[in-house]
Amino acid sequence: MRFLFLDPGDMTGWFSLQSGQHDALQLPAEAVIQRMATVEGPDAIVVEDYRPVRTTNIVPAEVIGAARCAAARIGSEFYRYSPAQAKMFAPNRVLARRWDIDPSLGHARDAARLAVCYALLDADPASALYSQVRAAKMAGAA
Repeated sequence: MRFLFLDPGDMTGWFSLQSGQHDALQLPAEAVIQRMATVEGPDAIVVEDYRPVRTTNIVPAEVIGAARCAAARIGSEFYRYSPAQAKMFAPNRVLARRWDIDPSLGHARDAARLAVCYALLDADPASALYSQVRAAKMAGAA
C-alpha cells in the first residue's frame, strides 16, 4: 500500500510511505500543486487541516484543494487532521522511534505526524502501517 501525507504551506511537508519505505521532503507549494496533477497510486492522501485566522495566505488551501482533486481523480481516500491531533498522537519521541527524519525538515516531520494520526484513527487495524505505528507509539510511551 502507498500513502501520501502533506503539511500544506508556502513550504509544504511531503511524507510518503510505501512497503515500509518512506520519503520525507519539503517542497515549495507550487511544486506540490504540480505534482498533484500527475500523482498516481496512493491508497490514501492525508493533509493537515488549515483554517485561516487573521491571515490572507491562501496557499495552504490551494495545496489542500490540489490534494483533494488528486484523490478524486485517482480514487484515493482523502483525510484531514488538525495540527492539534497530529501533535497529540505523534510527539517527536514517537516519530524518532519509527522514522529518522532530519530535524531541519520541520514541515516533513509535521507531515509524518499525519501518518501516525491516520494509522491510529482510520487505518485498518490489520494493516502493517497500523502495527508499526502502534509499536512505535507504545515504545515512545515507555
